Amino acid sequence: MAQEVTSLAALMKTNARLKKHVEIAKKTTVSQDYAGPPGEVIVKFSRNNIITKDGNTYYILDFKVDGTVAGQEQYNGHRIGVLHGLTDSQYRTAEQGLDSLMCNLQLMGIDTKDLTLDQIDAGVKSTVGKSIIIRAVPRKDGKGNNFYIAGVAADAADQDYSTPEQADEWSDELGEAAAADTDADIVASDYNPSDWIGCEVQYKASNSPKPLKYKVLAADDDAGTVTLDRSGKTFSDIPYSDLILTETF
Repeated sequence: MAQEVTSLAALMKTNARLKKHVEIAKKTTVSQDYAGPPGEVIVKFSRNNIITKDGNTYYILDFKVDGTVAGQEQYNGHRIGVLHGLTDSQYRTAEQGLDSLMCNLQLMGIDTKDLTLDQIDAGVKSTVGKSIIIRAVPRKDGKGNNFYIAGVAADAADQDYSTPEQADEWSDELGEAAAADTDADIVASDYNPSDWIGCEVQYKASNSPKPLKYKVLAADDDAGTVTLDRSGKTFSDIPYSDLILTETF
């Protein structure tokens, strides 16, 4: 008869993978939002969620900080949510919100261009546990950070932070977003041109009757310019201040 294991200490002796992770796991806190410094953070994609509150629809991408990454140990398991408003507001249309969501899914490694909606949903589910780079940018009002998906990161370890959470965890955040439109109020001076690399923006060229959609390929923060792409054609040295920015969180 196998010997019964009745303590964590004994269990760790029989499971090398858990033993390796135990020092990080001990620092994990429950449902705590990330309160670390600005800069790039390596996270694991945890889940997606769609919530309707006060007539507004939000598509949420939830991430958990990966404590196996050097320098992130104390933030292990902290939550970072990237919120996409899919309802018209005074700052952007529902269509612009959907554009931004697709941009972020592409940055997570899901090539949405030639996929059906069912395939995109499947791609989101299969991305759970994947390592993603999040860029934390200080808010202009000094109240924490805004978060932007920067791309796919190399896996630091085989960790799984995909435990489901209750949808009402977002209740306060959604209330604040609806009250202040923080999910859509994009102020160019709050961010650097490089914050928009990989994302869609709008730009009205001098010979164009209306603004068109472009993708930001590169940026020069010192010069305040970006390189844009539209249908495979690139446009260099475009002033960042001339862009029409759509929401990304």
